[in-house]
Amino acid sequence: MIDLLKEFQGIIGAILGVVVTLITTNMIRNFGRIDMHLSKHKLDF
Repeated sequence: MIDLLKEFQGIIGAILGVVVTLITTNMIRNFGRIDMHLSKHKLDF
């Protein structure tokens, strides 16, 4: 099992790097967005 992982270490590292990059890009895109909710308020006294 360990020998198999050593053979594919570069491929596994590249795939994990791509997955982590996609996840962080998606998180930055969603968290960096500014949402504005406009609503009308009427105060009567």
